[in-house]
Amino acid sequence: MLPTSIDLPRSETDICVRAVFEATVAIVAAFVDETGAALDVSVAGKRTLLDAHGPVCLRKDRPASIAVQGPRGLVRFLVWISP
Repeated sequence: MLPTSIDLPRSETDICVRAVFEATVAIVAAFVDETGAALDVSVAGKRTLLDAHGPVCLRKDRPASIAVQGPRGLVRFLVWISP
């Protein structure tokens, strides 16, 4: 259900992350660091991608999450994490 937050697992190595979303309503998604700063923001849409210009990379043990905002609705997502 929207809005939602998806915690990314902490890693023992540096990682790069991408995510794709499909929702019943238009959404905006963002990679957010531990301070709440947006590392990347998607374009609004029922289908959208973080990051269309390349993955977001995080240093080891850096906490981060994905924030998804939009009107009440359902969202499906797939997250790719690679070292």
